[in-house]
Amino acid sequence: MVSYSIQASLDPATRTVSGRESIVYRNDTRSTMSDLKLHLYPNAFSNTASTYMHGIAWDDRLTQGRLERMRDEGSWGSMKVLSVKGADGADLTGGAAIDETVMTVPLPSPVRPGESARIEVAWETRLPRTFHRMGYWGQHYDVMQWFPKPAVFTDAGWKVYPFYRYSEFFADFGTFDVALTVPRGYLVEATGVPDAARDNPDGTRTVTYRAADVHDFAWIADPNALVAREVVAEGPYSAAPVEVLYVHQPYRRGMAPRILEAARQGLLYYGQRFMPYPYPRLVIDDLPMGLGGGMEYPMLFTVSMAWFVPRLDTAPEEVTLHEFGHQYWYGIMATNEFEEPWLDEGINSYVTRRAMDRVFGAGRRGRTVNALFAYGAARVLADGVQANLGCATLDLAQLLGFHDTPFRPVEGGLLGYPVSPFDLNLPGLTDGRFLYGKQAYADSARDDPITTPSWGFHPGSYSAMVYDKTDVALETLGRLLGGDLLEQALRAYVRRYRFTHPTAQDFFSVVQETAAQAHPGLDLRPAIEQIFRGSGTLDYAVASLRSREVIEPQGYLPPARAGEAPLDRTALPAPDHRAARYETELIVRRLGEVALPVEVLVRFESGEERRETWDGRSTWKRYTYEASSKPEAAIIDPERIYAIDLDVNNNSLTLERREAPLLRLGLIWLFWIQNYLHLAASLS
Repeated sequence: MVSYSIQASLDPATRTVSGRESIVYRNDTRSTMSDLKLHLYPNAFSNTASTYMHGIAWDDRLTQGRLERMRDEGSWGSMKVLSVKGADGADLTGGAAIDETVMTVPLPSPVRPGESARIEVAWETRLPRTFHRMGYWGQHYDVMQWFPKPAVFTDAGWKVYPFYRYSEFFADFGTFDVALTVPRGYLVEATGVPDAARDNPDGTRTVTYRAADVHDFAWIADPNALVAREVVAEGPYSAAPVEVLYVHQPYRRGMAPRILEAARQGLLYYGQRFMPYPYPRLVIDDLPMGLGGGMEYPMLFTVSMAWFVPRLDTAPEEVTLHEFGHQYWYGIMATNEFEEPWLDEGINSYVTRRAMDRVFGAGRRGRTVNALFAYGAARVLADGVQANLGCATLDLAQLLGFHDTPFRPVEGGLLGYPVSPFDLNLPGLTDGRFLYGKQAYADSARDDPITTPSWGFHPGSYSAMVYDKTDVALETLGRLLGGDLLEQALRAYVRRYRFTHPTAQDFFSVVQETAAQAHPGLDLRPAIEQIFRGSGTLDYAVASLRSREVIEPQGYLPPARAGEAPLDRTALPAPDHRAARYETELIVRRLGEVALPVEVLVRFESGEERRETWDGRSTWKRYTYEASSKPEAAIIDPERIYAIDLDVNNNSLTLERREAPLLRLGLIWLFWIQNYLHLAASLS
């Protein structure tokens, strides 16, 4: 438990925040504490050689461009610690050692379990030009990771880490009493609940915010910003309403209804399924000109979008729901994002996708031109079989989808799809969000386990593993459990571990408890070990399906006893096809490293079905049948339980080649090619 009392002021002329803080850190462990370790996050933006800057991918041109601009302008960020004092006023500054983004302060005397340490720190934070999570743009200030903040002390010592490019945060819960002073005329919003503003004689204004049961504090200041407000007082919030504030630039006025509605839906979705949002306020900071990206802090989060977003594009709703979700998985649960980033980002991605599908629809009908854009942009510009159109490259292979074909047959309409002069219900849009995430994971499928710490991922695979693979893995876990059992497990996890620091093992234990109650005997450990803690892939396939008519043996058959003559079967009558029997051979294969039990279905022309359960341990297995009819098709994992299966196109095979679907897909190819050729011609 940490108690903060902070006084800070913003000087726009120098783009600095000057502050003093009193920190009381209570030792709630069973170990004695001899020092305090504090994060100095702004130093990550102080030079090109910082651990953070070294983590920027070489091919991340956008970020490298921003870094180059910082270098040219000299708009670096930094934190200068001016003094550190003990509770008795003793000067501890000389003994405080700084290693880039971590400061170690030796304490005058050991702090035993149950006791508290108190220090006072004076510092200055220089804000960089907006860079990922903090900074300024014009007169807009996002003051985040801005004060010296203690790391987490445990029985095993301090959990403290450098500020890596892909790491986020880990801190103890506490209380904040923060007085913020800005030039009069600046709008201020922050974590917590504000007191009445106080105007000062020097032309500044001070607002004090108080917050409890939070583990960070962020604030924004802007003389031009507007605020749209809505109070959510329905459903779980009828007795404890939540005020939602959308802070935005004047040109964003039109976006306010969409963002506020998305926040309202998020409050209701989470409040009804997991637990009500426990704070009285929620601030949404819309970063100017799409800078900085979405980022979460207690009671406040940022969103970032292009300056123009068409109505059909649900990106504003999705980023709002996603960042709001962090109020739970990052804020209320407070997992260790350095060591286990997937517990926040991955679970949040899974719940966000389901929330978007539930609240805003899995796939919505819209204007034909918008639907074509939404579908084509996602499917066309990727690697594969390509056609050069001069000004653009058309990827023909992706029109069939990646690993999971998007085309679904429906009755009526053009080429089997509902269509009119005004709208087009494009195939595959209903699976769009899931398939996009699955494609992103597939590109880096074998790079790392989900449970890799934030600093240990193969370059370029952090997002694919932490966000996308976790989403697909949780979807698989949910299908293994069936129904809404995973949602029940998530609810139990939230309610049991809220305002603590749960680990991956805590999460898996709750999931296994939920499974045991609903399905006694279901053992999820093999799936958890291989899918979450392993880097192998899951890919089952129907390798071959063959059938032939059963005929009586012909020739000379060996006798049953010695001394007897062979049985003469050289002149049997012609077979009677009306009473024919057929033998069928099915071979299934495991192409990936993950070996889990899977169902196999064989469907015969007579309507008969045969179901098998294959343990998947060997790389292949043969099944043989004798039946009154030929097989129609064989399917492995017919219920699509394994959402993480990399290639579901090889999960089924028909005995006879069927050309009608190929004709349909060929016509759709021609349709797309024609449209993109028209587009290319109009742009040339």
